[in-house]
Amino acid sequence: MAGNYSTPFWGSIDKKVSERQRETKYGVDVSANLEMGKFLPEASGVKVPMYVGFSERSAIRSSIRSTPTSNGKMPRATSPLRNARNG
Repeated sequence: MAGNYSTPFWGSIDKKVSERQRETKYGVDVSANLEMGKFLPEASGVKVPMYVGFSERSAIRSSIRSTPTSNGKMPRATSPLRNARNG
């Protein structure tokens, strides 16, 4: 069994924020080797090996905005507070 999970802006420290991933990614892998011959009488001497595996990968796009506004500046997180105070 194995799994992974990563969120937006995950990436190496030498990459710019704009070069990092923009989605939430997850993955799951499960596998097993079974001996189905154990369900038969021992006298039959039949061996039935069976491999079972399951894998799933998904990516969910994020709506996080990191593009400049029309004036070329990045939006500030405090803009709504500043507008509410002045308005």
